[in-house]
Amino acid sequence: MHGFLLERLFPTGWRLSGELFWRFSDAERESQRSITEGEVRGVRVLSARINSDAVVELLADSRQGVPDVK
Repeated sequence: MHGFLLERLFPTGWRLSGELFWRFSDAERESQRSITEGEVRGVRVLSARINSDAVVELLADSRQGVPDVK
């Protein structure tokens, strides 16, 4: 599955936004909004591949309600 990240151009240089968009159209719309409102000088839309394998899985212990790390 793919997600999209925005890299925004500010007077001091390019910075990743930290926002993740699941649809390209949403990333494109946010890019246009940022430029139109004068927040940034430019925007790059970067593709990010999302792996469906969990790095960490936390499950609550049914007896104690304490997360059990696997």
